[in-house]
Amino acid sequence: TPSLAAAIIFAVLSALTTFLHNYQMLRTRAWFLIWFILGGLSYIACAYSAYENLGKTCV
Repeated sequence: TPSLAAAIIFAVLSALTTFLHNYQMLRTRAWFLIWFILGGLSYIACAYSAYENLGKTCV
């Protein structure tokens, strides 16, 4: 099962870089950076899957 503590730590760390990428994307209109933002949001989903024990894994 995924670790909730590790998922929260990486969610916070990736949130910082996600906000930076979001700022850069909007400032320079570099729409290819949307993948970095979606990757940062995946850690939130991983933290949720660690909290909700539904037999699913975080990929």
